This record gives sequence, C-alpha cells and structure tokens, in this order.
Amino acid sequence: MKKTILLFTMLSAFTYSCQTKKDAPLSDHDKELIKQEVAPLLKQIIENSTSGNFKKAIEPYADRPEFITINNGKVSDYKTFHEEVKTIFDM
Repeated sequence: MKKTILLFTMLSAFTYSCQTKKDAPLSDHDKELIKQEVAPLLKQIIENSTSGNFKKAIEPYADRPEFITINNGKVSDYKTFHEEVKTIFDM
C-alpha cells in the first residue's frame, strides 16, 4: 500500500510539474515599457558606432559568458565580437 501511495504521489508531482503554460501576449503598456528601456541604449549604440571611437562603440556591450551575436549566420561570443569590431574600426 505504501508503494502505491508513493507511486501515485510521484506521478502526480511529475504530471503537475511538467505542464507547460502558455505565456500571455504582452500588453500595450508592457510593449511601451520595453521600447522606453531599449530606445536610449539603441541610440547610444548608433551614436558611438558612427563616432569612429572604438572604445565608446564597444562600451554598451557586456563581457559576460551568455553574450552572443549572430551576424550573417555566424555566432560569436564577446571576445570574437570585440575582435571583429576592432578590425572594422582599424580599417
């Protein structure tokens, strides 16, 4: 009997924990908040890139393990991205 209760409890926990929930779509308010947070950073990236100053251009990007860029199908980490951008500025 104990095995049956244990098995039922484990199956119930497994079934409950494996349910996928659909995320609700973003509200208009949430979309505006995201735009307000991203717009200044995007403006900074564009201004720094057009200034021709490498250090300022690379400044907004974080040197973290989860950093990736995808350019023409090529995935790069921060170090590779840093080197590629430097070669562009050195031209």
